Amino acid sequence: MPTPIRSRHPPEVFDRTDLTPRERLLAAFDVHAPLCPFIAAAVEIPDPGHSARVYARDYKKGFADRLTDTAREAGATNPEQLGEQLALLLDGASARSRVLTPRPSPPPRPSRPSSSTKPSRR
Repeated sequence: MPTPIRSRHPPEVFDRTDLTPRERLLAAFDVHAPLCPFIAAAVEIPDPGHSARVYARDYKKGFADRLTDTAREAGATNPEQLGEQLALLLDGASARSRVLTPRPSPPPRPSRPSSSTKPSRR
């Protein structure tokens, strides 16, 4: 069984000593990323045994574990449940943000000279 990946999303949140555990849990929601790349990879790669999918799964489990550990430090009655709920909420917010945020329009193509505007010969 692969070693779970300790979450680095966002790394400074879980490692900050100037915040209480409750404040660290709340700070995890201050992320403004458009879509988690691990969710994107899992959606694009259908094979659950593919190394990228395995890495994404381990990353997501590690992230939920960090939330659970922090919820336990904060004194949550059921830290496992709260950790999973917060992970689901963050992942859902990331996906929803991707769906609802309009993508920038591609730059306009350079216009071609029309057939009526032929360069003059001299």
